[in-house]
Amino acid sequence: MVLVVSLLLPLVPALVAFTTRRTVVAARLGAGVLLVGCITALTSAGDGTTWRRAWIGPLGLDVNLVADPFAVLMVALVGGLGALVLWYSAGYFPEHRAYGRFVGLFLVFAAAMNGLVLSADLFTMFLFWEVTSVVSFLLIGMNDESASARAAALRALLVTGAGGLCLLVAVALFQVAVGTTTFAGLAAADGAGTMFAVAAMFALVGALTKSAQFPFHFWLPGAMSAPTPVSAYLHSATMVKAGIVLLARLSPAVDHVDAWRWTVVLLGGTTMIVGGVRALRQTDAKLLLAHSTVSQLGLLAVLAGMGSPLALYAAVAHLAAHAVFKAGLFLAVGAVDHATGTRDITRLTGLRRSMPVVAALATVSAASMAGVPPLLGFVTKEKVLAVLLEGGDLPAESLVALGAIVVGSVLSVAYSVRLVRGMFGDIPGRPPTEVHHPAGAVLVLPVAVTVVVTVGAALVAGWWGGLMKSAAMSLDLLAAGKLVLWPGVGEPLLVSILVLLVGGWIGWRVPDSPRWPSVQPSGEAVFERVYDGLLRGSVAV
Repeated sequence: MVLVVSLLLPLVPALVAFTTRRTVVAARLGAGVLLVGCITALTSAGDGTTWRRAWIGPLGLDVNLVADPFAVLMVALVGGLGALVLWYSAGYFPEHRAYGRFVGLFLVFAAAMNGLVLSADLFTMFLFWEVTSVVSFLLIGMNDESASARAAALRALLVTGAGGLCLLVAVALFQVAVGTTTFAGLAAADGAGTMFAVAAMFALVGALTKSAQFPFHFWLPGAMSAPTPVSAYLHSATMVKAGIVLLARLSPAVDHVDAWRWTVVLLGGTTMIVGGVRALRQTDAKLLLAHSTVSQLGLLAVLAGMGSPLALYAAVAHLAAHAVFKAGLFLAVGAVDHATGTRDITRLTGLRRSMPVVAALATVSAASMAGVPPLLGFVTKEKVLAVLLEGGDLPAESLVALGAIVVGSVLSVAYSVRLVRGMFGDIPGRPPTEVHHPAGAVLVLPVAVTVVVTVGAALVAGWWGGLMKSAAMSLDLLAAGKLVLWPGVGEPLLVSILVLLVGGWIGWRVPDSPRWPSVQPSGEAVFERVYDGLLRGSVAV
């Protein structure tokens, strides 16, 4: 039932959106369909129901889907957050000339993303992986009159498309090396040999590009030229999580490959720190959230790919928490932009009085991102710290990961404080920002739902942790863990307190318009030079 509802049903309202002018009706219908998919996933047993059809029999390539607990969790996130964003979009741009196209593409993307998370083998995942890349290209470049939007869409397509080609190479090499591309078969196979290790590294490149890991991180902030609903859905909750899903699925099979583990830890840690530093430099609230997403994706990549079952559990728990609070923050920024006409935190002031509900909701979501108790972000980050402080069975990697994550967590507190203070605080000498279009219930309600989940899941942390345990153990039987709202006084809590104090001080002290010199080359500039060189070389050939 989950397979049918999540894969096929969203295509019905997508067809309505593409073929009629009743786009708001199609959006409401689509939101209802995605909500049904979310409820179906949450109420299903996640018993591993499978569906398989032969694709290229002589090569052993099949379309293979499975509804295990991890897939069901991801389908619930895709459907639940998709329903909220579609509902929100009707108030964000109800008369946009491309709204019908947006609704249709949005629903096609949701179906493709469900197929990706339900994939039981690497080949099937590759098929849906490519669909999400193409549809995201169309959504990012939806404003086809904007040269910057078209360029950002092309950049995202080429970077993630190159990663998709690497993933296809991994499919071929795994098939030759061990005779299968199913995740269960790869975990059970003898992973010895150079070809297996090379295949694992090609798959890793695909994951790094899709989830915007250093040095491929530059495409995601550029994609913020897309409308806010696209950013809230694709670039915080769904598409950028595809690489994390791949890491989580493959990690139990390739954790013995040293190059895999160290690459994930080093690049993921670098991504977390680089994203956090760049978030502190932004004055556009949406770009600040984009770089913070890059930082959080670095944390998730480290946890999902470092090869520790306990870290894998922490990754699953924080993946769900991040999807919820980050979607709420993007939607809150969109509400502010809709009401005031700007997202520039150097121009905003006094909104906590003129938009008190949005201010309160955004503050709670930002506090969860910073890891403030008693919110879900605090619960999952405490689990992350507890896992890494214990060291596990990978002490060297755990030590490096711990250092990067502590620094990254300090930065996450800093940019969370800076975001809230810049958008809703009172800045001396600056006149209060005028609200031209008050944010109605259509824009505020979805943000409120994400906050309710963020607070409620923390209050029932034991039950929520049980859901995460089922999902993690479907990836690795040793990935058993639990979540608690109050962990007791110990090393993780002391580190959290230190992180909050240092990060809060930094976030409060950073000026509205920091004038920091760039200490690294622009990823966009490097991409453009390589791209232009390839075009010139092609013409010469």
